[in-house]
Amino acid sequence: MEQLTRVHRRLAGSGPGGRAVWRKSSHSTPNGACVEMAQPPDGQVWFRDSKAPAGPVIALSRGAASAFTSAAGRGDL
Repeated sequence: MEQLTRVHRRLAGSGPGGRAVWRKSSHSTPNGACVEMAQPPDGQVWFRDSKAPAGPVIALSRGAASAFTSAAGRGDL
């Protein structure tokens, strides 16, 4: 939980690289149910719920993010 709190604070733009640029999934639905992803300069990959941009963020290494998105694409999650 400590990691997520630190990442959430950095979303406000206080990190050394400035604000993260969030992108919506290409599988986003018209009702807004989608996942957003950002790649901050520190080499992590962040995921959040687009309906709750101030909510929690999942911070993963690039390798873990690749495994996560592959598993989600296969329907394994």
